[in-house]
Amino acid sequence: MSVSSTVAASVEGVASKPFRVRVAAAAVAASAANLLVLAVALLLEFAPGFRPLSVAPIVFLTVLGVVGAGLVYAFLDQRTDAGDDLFRTVALAVLAVSFVPDLALLVFDPAATVLGVLALVTMHVVVAAICLAVVPGDAPDLLV
Repeated sequence: MSVSSTVAASVEGVASKPFRVRVAAAAVAASAANLLVLAVALLLEFAPGFRPLSVAPIVFLTVLGVVGAGLVYAFLDQRTDAGDDLFRTVALAVLAVSFVPDLALLVFDPAATVLGVLALVTMHVVVAAICLAVVPGDAPDLLV
């Protein structure tokens, strides 16, 4: 079984789960994937001393991003019939905007390197991809 078919089967298995389980699964998967990106960046010494490349901020911000995506999805799902399509558009727009602070680190953080910032950008893409694959589906009425 190939990696892509294993991932596809895993996503399909999560897609039928309740909304909160999907968001939690996305948070765990995105955190694990981002820790893998971090491990590679640290092993290859992309940016020694670059504080954003450390476990606590990466896990915290990953979980925060996934929960935020879940709330946005629930809101859109309640307000429109095109919730999935609109969520995809919003998620991609937010992804693009999320690169701005990372790129600014190249100017304002002396420890930042191009490879270190690319590792951070990669983490944003990982979170977005996982959220887009796992979060959409039936959402409860979380917001009134």
